[in-house]
Amino acid sequence: MAETACAVSLSKSTPSRWSNNACRGYVIKAMESCGYKSKDIREVLIELYEVFDLRARLTSASMS
Repeated sequence: MAETACAVSLSKSTPSRWSNNACRGYVIKAMESCGYKSKDIREVLIELYEVFDLRARLTSASMS
């Protein structure tokens, strides 16, 4: 699966913490606009945190 546009474009110009939070915010707003329930949004955000954590570990390992 391709990375989200917000994560890719923002990670090039800003700290990853901000871009990760911005991406989460856009995900929440998009899901709310599509009528998803809070429970479903929370599940997606949990998965998103795991994706961000995995990517950070892989990036860190490749820099070692």
